[in-house]
Amino acid sequence: MNTDVLTTRVADGIAVITLGSAKRIYFDAEMGDALTEVLDRFAGDPSDRVVVVTGGAPGYFIRHFSIATLTPRVCIRSCEPRREDRDQI
Repeated sequence: MNTDVLTTRVADGIAVITLGSAKRIYFDAEMGDALTEVLDRFAGDPSDRVVVVTGGAPGYFIRHFSIATLTPRVCIRSCEPRREDRDQI
């Protein structure tokens, strides 16, 4: 797994997931998939009693979600004027 996406460590039943790194402080689909994968893994291990999620960049948890990932999710129709606004044009 790419350590710029996330890293994990476990000690004494405490799992720590660190999202991103100093170079990568945005959340995207790759990070979401990796986070889901490790949470599923920790959920299946009864020796992991606590999961702590933290950010990998000093001073930040997650700065933003990747715009490139969000763009395809935006409905093109949302860019059209609303019916009541069209009547005023």
